[in-house]
This record gives sequence, C-alpha cells and structure tokens, in this order.
Amino acid sequence: MTEPVTIYPYYDGTPPHVAGSETSLEAAQKIAESAGAVRHRIWRHILAYGTGGQICDEVEDALDLLHTTASARIRELTLDGRLIKTARKRLTRSKRSAFVYVATEQPVPLDEEPSVERRLRARIADLEAENSDLRRRIAQLCTS
Repeated sequence: MTEPVTIYPYYDGTPPHVAGSETSLEAAQKIAESAGAVRHRIWRHILAYGTGGQICDEVEDALDLLHTTASARIRELTLDGRLIKTARKRLTRSKRSAFVYVATEQPVPLDEEPSVERRLRARIADLEAENSDLRRRIAQLCTS
C-alpha cells in the first residue's frame, strides 16, 4: 500500500514521525496541513518582542500551543533562518533554563509552496520507505 504523499518544506519533504508507526505518520501528515500558519503565528509573535525574544515556553503560553507543536515549529523556523537561537537563557514556568529565540526580518509565508526538487525528494523518500517495508516483509516470509 502506498502512503499519500504530503509535501513538507523541511526534513526532505516528509513530516517528522516515528518510523514504522502508521498513526504517527498520519498525525504528522495532518499537522503538515496547518504547520505553515502556525510557523507564521510563532514568527510574528517572537518578532514583536524584538531583541528581547522569547523562549519556547513563553510562546506556548502566549499562543496556547502544546509544547510538541511549538517546539517543532520553532525548530523549523530556526532551520529556515527565520529565528535565531541566542546564547541567552530564561527560566520556564517550571523553573528550567531555556534558550531565547529572536526573529529575523525575513517574513514567513502563510502557504509555503515547496520546490519541484522538494516534491521529488518527498516522493523518493516515500518510495524508499515502501521498498524497505516490502524487503522486510519478504525476509520475514523467507525465514518463516
């Protein structure tokens, strides 16, 4: 069975998920649909704080986001050069130390259109995963 191809502008076009977990892949593909808008909200929020920046916990609290959602989108914005992880730290609500992020002036598009290259890499990754699963199943059949 071929999984539906979801184009994602990070991690070689595949939304991050637990390898081999169908439910994890489904959840990752579902969040991929709204991730661009969430990245945009986070970037605008951090940009509003200027050089003071924000820690992930402050973003979660202000935008009412789950930690997993906020931290993943912050990581993507950092990979994209739209956020910078500073050397400064502040305490979270649970009194743990966390790095401060500041926004660059580069705007975050609401509907990022991946390049042809990214779409092809996503399709290749899907086919490689399917091929790997088929090889594993054949090996299991041969040994039983």
